[in-house]
Amino acid sequence: MTVAQKTDVVAQGAQFVPPPITKLEDTGLSLLWLQDLTLKIFYYQGYLSGFKVAEEIALPFAGIVDQILEGLKREKLIEVKSSQMGLGEGSYQYAITGAGIVRAREALERSQYAGPAPVPIEMYNEAIRRQSRGRVAITSRTMRSLLAQLVLSEDTFQRLGPALNSGTSIFLYGPPGNGKTRSSSSTIRSTTSLPPRRIRRPTGPAACARADAGIHAGSKSDGRSSWSAAS
Repeated sequence: MTVAQKTDVVAQGAQFVPPPITKLEDTGLSLLWLQDLTLKIFYYQGYLSGFKVAEEIALPFAGIVDQILEGLKREKLIEVKSSQMGLGEGSYQYAITGAGIVRAREALERSQYAGPAPVPIEMYNEAIRRQSRGRVAITSRTMRSLLAQLVLSEDTFQRLGPALNSGTSIFLYGPPGNGKTRSSSSTIRSTTSLPPRRIRRPTGPAACARADAGIHAGSKSDGRSSWSAAS
């Protein structure tokens, strides 16, 4: 299967929907790499249920994590410590063995990363390209509606609009509590169909947050002109 096939999307109007991951091949990662990642998580956290492992590496239990755990059990790198009747193997409590600790330490010497399974860069780039095809241009009127709950300087407002329309990366910076999170969470839903992950709520009164954050964007040469013309 090619990367393009793996990153095929389901179009629902203007929405971008990543393809479901139902088997190991869909991850673009090798079984050995995923086993090492799982062992590192066991090494750091101790006893974990199958469902908790799936949550930690952000992959489905059925068809993927269950296969990873089964392989680790066969190699005696983890073992089942307890189980709950009727809830399936996802509820089993697993623990790393002595042999598993040795292999986990070897994996940690190569990389100390122990978190959600990463997306291969080729699949990530293809998904970004496909998502950008349905990107909607933001007008001045739309921006003022989206950010009506914020107190923005005109300079910040005039930077943010063209930056969003540029279709490239945006870097918001500034001291805590000045509205960076509120600005990004308010505008991102208008430019992508996927909700932002792990966006913290802003501090201070939400009704009058000040957002004089600095804005950097790799804007296209026609970013500001397209923004002005659409306003």
